[in-house]
Amino acid sequence: MKKALTVLTCTALLAACGTIMPVPAKRQYSGQEAEAAANGALEQITRKKEETYHYDKNGKPVEQPAADGYYRKVLGRAAGGKWVVQDFYGSGQKQTNPVLIPRSADVKDFANPKIDGLANWYGKDGALLQSGYLHQGQGAVNIYRPDGSVWAFSDITKMLGSFVIYHENGQKAIEYDNHQPGQTLIRYYDKTGKPLAQTDSRNPVPATRGNDGFSDVQNEYYRFKQFARQHAGVLIVDPAMLK
Repeated sequence: MKKALTVLTCTALLAACGTIMPVPAKRQYSGQEAEAAANGALEQITRKKEETYHYDKNGKPVEQPAADGYYRKVLGRAAGGKWVVQDFYGSGQKQTNPVLIPRSADVKDFANPKIDGLANWYGKDGALLQSGYLHQGQGAVNIYRPDGSVWAFSDITKMLGSFVIYHENGQKAIEYDNHQPGQTLIRYYDKTGKPLAQTDSRNPVPATRGNDGFSDVQNEYYRFKQFARQHAGVLIVDPAMLK
């Protein structure tokens, strides 16, 4: 599952399409909560059917296992003919928890999975990186710090949505509000939650030199950017974020 979800950049939200599964009442949930629900799909298997498909490092199908690639295990079928699958790195480390894929989807399509339900994504070291409740591969996702706290939250509904990066104390640092197609409001907050500035993606960021609160925001953004760059094989980001 090389292409997981779209992570949004500092300039604009990326578009997503499809029917959106309602987000759980709790907007955010910790990595520990995501882990606790990780095996729910296994409990829905009504018919076991095990197969394995292999992929290279770019997610393209190959006949033989690739050490630097991935593989997918088909674990069985659930109600309605949904597939239950789990993806792994070539090393054998899990990349996802067991997830549900609609019957109509191509179970071999590793690059663009249409997941229904909870999906967790893990790094090559086994750490939980992100988790989302999805429908047809679209929905809302939390991205986690190494300690399991929420680092960013993405809520996408077709062309409209929002993306938030948080300070370590849980307060918002930056909020991107794609309230109208082609126009993104960007709001900045200090560590106490106090608004620092608001700008539009079409206009320059207001002058903030010497503002310690804004310096904290910049530092948080660059730490997140480095994290996204480090895990680009799982967290799909706009190339502009990685420059």
